[in-house]
Amino acid sequence: MATQVFVINATADLKIQVDGAADAALTTISAGDAAVNFFANGKRSVDIDSSEIVRVTSLAHSAGTAQVSSIDLSGVAASTTEYVKIINTTLGTMNLPVMSFEGDDAAAIKALMDDEFGKADSEFEGFSAAVSGQTITITAPINSSFRLAGAEGSSITYTTNMSPSVGLADDVTALYDQYAGYDGITNRVGFPVVRPTSPVDSDIDYDICVLEAVTKASSKDGMSAQKGEYVKLIFAVNTDATACNLAVGTATTGIDVELAQWQG
Repeated sequence: MATQVFVINATADLKIQVDGAADAALTTISAGDAAVNFFANGKRSVDIDSSEIVRVTSLAHSAGTAQVSSIDLSGVAASTTEYVKIINTTLGTMNLPVMSFEGDDAAAIKALMDDEFGKADSEFEGFSAAVSGQTITITAPINSSFRLAGAEGSSITYTTNMSPSVGLADDVTALYDQYAGYDGITNRVGFPVVRPTSPVDSDIDYDICVLEAVTKASSKDGMSAQKGEYVKLIFAVNTDATACNLAVGTATTGIDVELAQWQG
């Protein structure tokens, strides 16, 4: 599988080549065009025929939604030690970070949480807590998730579900770096390898458009007439249609519109 990420800050950043012709704007693409490749950020994709496209998916940029959940300790018996346990489920692995906070009441437990959440080396850095009576409300950072447990008699409410951010500069940077190995960068330590300058603009939000295709070529292994390679091209496109008329959803010129037209 080959995956490439193209960051498009302005209309002129993306060019296409159709069947060996000179590079041109994406808006010149037509239904059924064959041997089309895309050029941006100094790199070019493989040739793709419209018939090889599996799907085109668009994701509008989003700041995401933080998870908010609360635990009410008012039902805990006086003889029972009050505590709240937080399980950070962000990683989704078996060995999840877990921390318990024990105190005389909700305010004391919240104070312990504040101390832990403020540590730069904590696996719960960036979480926050608020207290009202015997109820503690916990908010996770964007793109983080958690579960709660507490002393017998406590009541847990999962108020707001987490939804991930899409197309923020940090998201696109992480995406771009993730597939940098496709450009020959294999030392993930980052030193002494000189990484290319990132095309991501920290002041821009991006819509994401994903083109998936299975390119076909003659097979030389004698076992089959053709072989196919799964190719994914990810376009991060400036959401400002004035600066980039390829912005997702832009009438007639949006990259999602153009690719759908090409697919036919």
